[in-house]
Amino acid sequence: MRKGVHVASAVVGLAGAFSLYEAGEHGGELVYAYAGGVGIRSGNPDDVDRLLVAGLYHQAMLDRKAGRTAELVSQLAQRHPEDTSARLLVIESLIVDKKNGKAALAALAPFPAAPGSRFLRLRVGLLRADAFVAAGMPDSAKAILEVMAREFTNNRAVEERRAKLE
Repeated sequence: MRKGVHVASAVVGLAGAFSLYEAGEHGGELVYAYAGGVGIRSGNPDDVDRLLVAGLYHQAMLDRKAGRTAELVSQLAQRHPEDTSARLLVIESLIVDKKNGKAALAALAPFPAAPGSRFLRLRVGLLRADAFVAAGMPDSAKAILEVMAREFTNNRAVEERRAKLE
């Protein structure tokens, strides 16, 4: 009986060790395909582009923290003009970096009032509210945030913006 338990325990241990090895192997491939080793080892143009996008974004955020205008955001948008995230990042830069709410509102005009995606509705709504504030129209920002507060109950970003305008 004792020998059978030891054999079963050994088999389970070997299966666990194999599973752990496979997880590590596949995890390493993911890291090199999408994170630290992007493009460096594979040479795949898509991988290199992901590395460039990550570098431009993170350097732009560091520039913003240092008080410099995030000019790298416009480079990112030029490389990916159809990417919604890049377009929204440019609009955010107009508001945060350049303090140009009117230009941000103009750039937001092509976006529908209620995009299909819940995340996109939140992102675009917050940007619209911020753009109205930057353009000197806080009442319009309040109206947007009130509508958003009903849809996105207990959302911290919406609540913080509403509190600032009170």
